[in-house]
Amino acid sequence: MKKLILFVSMLLCSFTISAKQNPQLEAVVAYTEEVQESVQLFIPLILSDDDVVISEFTKLMIDLAKRGQEFGTSSLDQPFGWCAMMGNSARDFWQSLAMARSSTADSSPQIKSSLEMHAEIEKNCLYAIESGSEIASKEPVCDENGKCLTPTIIDLN
Repeated sequence: MKKLILFVSMLLCSFTISAKQNPQLEAVVAYTEEVQESVQLFIPLILSDDDVVISEFTKLMIDLAKRGQEFGTSSLDQPFGWCAMMGNSARDFWQSLAMARSSTADSSPQIKSSLEMHAEIEKNCLYAIESGSEIASKEPVCDENGKCLTPTIIDLN
């Protein structure tokens, strides 16, 4: 059986966007941070090789993706559809990792594809948060102290 070695480097800067105080924006920022925090747990949980824990976390990821529907059901839903899709892409990335545990085939292409899709969706969500719309400048979301909400970085080399 092939072993998949994952090297993980993740960055999450958490902050409150005070310039745009509104309940939907606060909710989408909290949801985005929750998704990012969940993604940070992926590799340690997979490496734990605990079937019960992995099964329970799968249920949590399914629930997290469903809760994202508060912000839309597709990337076309304004202003935070990309953030709704971020929960779905994180769930798909998790499922590709979980399925790779029991596969004898090389799962690297599927995992890489899921990761790339999640990273792109996450980036679009962060831009939507910055601008309050789906397409925004390519600058990171930063608070007045210079802390930035940046895409999660996962290196599968």
